[in-house]
Amino acid sequence: MHVEHVTVTIRELIQDYKTHPETNQVTAYGGKLNIRPAYQREFIYKPHQQEAVIQTILKGFPLNIMYWAKTGEESWEVLDGQQRTLSICEYCGIINNGVQSGSFSVKLPGHGTDREDNPKFFHNLSEDDQEQILNYKLHIYQCDGTANEKLDWFEIVNTAGLELTQQELNNAVYTGTWLTDAKKKFSRTVAQNGYIAKAYGKYLTGDPERQEYLETALEWIVDKENRDNEKKNQENQEKSNAPKRTVKDYMADHQGDPNADALFNYFENVMRWMKATFRDYEDYVKEMKGLPWGIFYNQYAGNTMHLNSDAVAKRVSELMDDDDVTNKRGIFEYILSGEDKEHEKNLHIRAFTLSQKRSQYGKQNGKCAKCGKACKLEDTEADHITPWSEGGHTTPDNLQLLCKGCNRGKSDK
Repeated sequence: MHVEHVTVTIRELIQDYKTHPETNQVTAYGGKLNIRPAYQREFIYKPHQQEAVIQTILKGFPLNIMYWAKTGEESWEVLDGQQRTLSICEYCGIINNGVQSGSFSVKLPGHGTDREDNPKFFHNLSEDDQEQILNYKLHIYQCDGTANEKLDWFEIVNTAGLELTQQELNNAVYTGTWLTDAKKKFSRTVAQNGYIAKAYGKYLTGDPERQEYLETALEWIVDKENRDNEKKNQENQEKSNAPKRTVKDYMADHQGDPNADALFNYFENVMRWMKATFRDYEDYVKEMKGLPWGIFYNQYAGNTMHLNSDAVAKRVSELMDDDDVTNKRGIFEYILSGEDKEHEKNLHIRAFTLSQKRSQYGKQNGKCAKCGKACKLEDTEADHITPWSEGGHTTPDNLQLLCKGCNRGKSDK
């Protein structure tokens, strides 16, 4: 890889600073620099981080080296330094009739009430401060090499800042028309009028700008593909030794697609199914947030058509009000599973306390309630006389102590 060190003034950098709504890409440097290639993360700097960049410049301190990758004879894309570059461009703004107008203000370094207490937009600065910023020289390493070399370097240099998510690294490899459209659909926040964030963000975890909504959707659809392939092999009585598909496989297959509609439509189906199945979903946002709804959809959607929304709503309410259920988040899959014994474990049914066990031990005269064998307290296990699944509760009148052999024999039946 060929690397060249150059200096670029902020005046040169911000020339023709522009956002392209159709692609969500941002260019500057006379249109020759792509600040936000498809694989890069969205803008995630907080206001105090943006301010620190501008204050560093006004103090004349050096910013860290930035890296640009050559994409053409006279064109580059930001390999590292995107957040600092956008902070600079957003502060200085675009040029209207020869005047820069920025989008945020900063407290100026130095002494005096005016500088310390009155944040200034770029156009409010003195001419000297404006010139100091515009003449500030940024140190750039411009690199030219193969795609793999540039992407390897991208991963290495970015580890010094906010650690890249796996999806951000995947985006670096599988950039293309599909990814550009996928980021439009999944990577925008509520403030950016992102549909996914507005409609379903309260049920998802992660940061859409760091590609975590996109990663979630991809993990769900890949799980569906793997389940479909397994089912097809079983129907054809075939045994496949092929490895399961991964997110990378999906992105590679669809890299050149004109859009990400298939992924978006699948994701919409998942969330609509969730809302249709659990009618009172708005009442349980806290418990439902971040659950793997796509995995539930892939596993259970074909077997939930018989579920009555009124009956489901009543059952959710009952379980939410049941003090014995200590993991309320487990309720939804428990219902979807048909309330099977395996998923009952996910409810974390409240256990009997040690004091309750000691009291019952005395009542049973230190003997197993089933076989009558005498045993030490530590060799007994608490058991619900009437199982929780049959309406029994974790109360002293429903407690019996069994020796380990009897209790485990009972569990095996």
